[in-house]
Amino acid sequence: MKKLIVCILIFAISIVAFVACDTKDSPEHVLQTIEPVIDPNPQPSPDPNPAPVYLDDVALEGGKYMVGDVVYTFHKGSKQIEVMQYESYAEYKSQRGATWYVGAVKYIKSVYADECVNFEYQNKDYYLTLENDKPKLYISTGSSYTSTFMTKIGDTIAEPENGTYVSAKQEQTVNSIKEEFYVFIVITDTKASLYVSDNNTTYDGEPLHTIDNYVEEFVNGYVRIKIPHQNGSYTCNVTFLQDSVRFTNSYETKGDYSCSGTLTKIA
Repeated sequence: MKKLIVCILIFAISIVAFVACDTKDSPEHVLQTIEPVIDPNPQPSPDPNPAPVYLDDVALEGGKYMVGDVVYTFHKGSKQIEVMQYESYAEYKSQRGATWYVGAVKYIKSVYADECVNFEYQNKDYYLTLENDKPKLYISTGSSYTSTFMTKIGDTIAEPENGTYVSAKQEQTVNSIKEEFYVFIVITDTKASLYVSDNNTTYDGEPLHTIDNYVEEFVNGYVRIKIPHQNGSYTCNVTFLQDSVRFTNSYETKGDYSCSGTLTKIA
């Protein structure tokens, strides 16, 4: 009886060993241990920011450059730059803007241009350069970048003057009916208003849009007054350039006195 039990145990152990060996060499196990295929000739990825080449000088002139409401004051000789943001022209005149950055710059050759004024701020690289003789700003985060042209600010800025301004003749078509009109802008010390008239000498009635205690914004080197519409979504922008005054009255749809052009001061 004891011999029978021993034989049965030996037989059972043999079966388990055979199954274990078979499982180890099964297709499933072999599939799990295959190494991934590696490209024997990998191509290096292009470096978006190669090591810069340092320069002794750049063609960009010293002075003030503006993008939106941010002014970059570049001191060429000392290789210094000041970056400030201005919410209004009054802030710019009194130098009460919010300072972004004050510090040294490097003159380099980069992937963006052969000559760049470069500095770093909040993990972004700033590059001031010239493109077709126009000042341009690149802002890079390493993997991507944005670019926009800058406006060089002169020593004199065209400032708003109180008075009455009128546009050239404007046209619009409403329900197949053509209408001609003129836009009047009236500016005082505390108020800016927009009127529409059928002639270019007089206007009457209530203004189409008006704003009390307007702010003289400072954008791209020019002073601008915004006259908001009643719904708040659209505005009339009046911009004072060195040689002219321009306006843009924006509406969601045509036929609501959407127009733009040059204004002439008449009073």
